[in-house]
Amino acid sequence: MVGIVSKVGVLFLLFFFCFFCFFFLLFLLLFLLLVSFFYFSTISKNDGLAIARGLWHTG
Repeated sequence: MVGIVSKVGVLFLLFFFCFFCFFFLLFLLLFLLLVSFFYFSTISKNDGLAIARGLWHTG
């Protein structure tokens, strides 16, 4: 009886861990997409090129 319960517990923990990792990665991906979307919507292409040119010249 104890062996069956421990096996089920381990399986449940593994399942929960995989579930958590999957959702964490999904959340991270969504967050990165959101950040990049807002970043590119606030900075136009010309501004981005100007910033890149400025960094290139200062570097």
